[in-house]
Amino acid sequence: MKIEHLLSALCAVSLCAACGSEPEQSPADPAIADEAEAAGAGGIDTGDYGFLDAQVLAPIAMPDWFPDTITLPADFVAVEAREIGSSNLLVRGVTSEPLEGMYDTLANDLETAGYSLRKINGMREDNLISFKGMGYDDGAIRLRPGSSDTMLEITLTRAP
Repeated sequence: MKIEHLLSALCAVSLCAACGSEPEQSPADPAIADEAEAAGAGGIDTGDYGFLDAQVLAPIAMPDWFPDTITLPADFVAVEAREIGSSNLLVRGVTSEPLEGMYDTLANDLETAGYSLRKINGMREDNLISFKGMGYDDGAIRLRPGSSDTMLEITLTRAP
């Protein structure tokens, strides 16, 4: 009986040791990897974005549901995309473009595309662009500056 207990304990220890080991990396989609390399996404500094510290940021393809009417920086690389429920959408990604000037560029592009901007005191200081229209009851782009890149968090709520 004692040998059975010892073997059970050894199995449990080996399972725990395996859980702590590095997971095998599966090869990434080469098209996404090439796009990320071209855009400089290999240098994403997760320390810049504290709320994402527990996540590994890796380039992903832009979701097909993302509206073509929202213009993003040319080197924007998505790192997260979610559909939350039936009407809420989220995309996070990074660009190497500096924060300076990006707020005005994005806001002007949204207005040119036909979105209505909500102009509330303090939004510029908070790096938040709020808008609606073009099939969305609510939309926002939050700009989060990092040391070498800028993260954009884009949230959309589809109109019913």
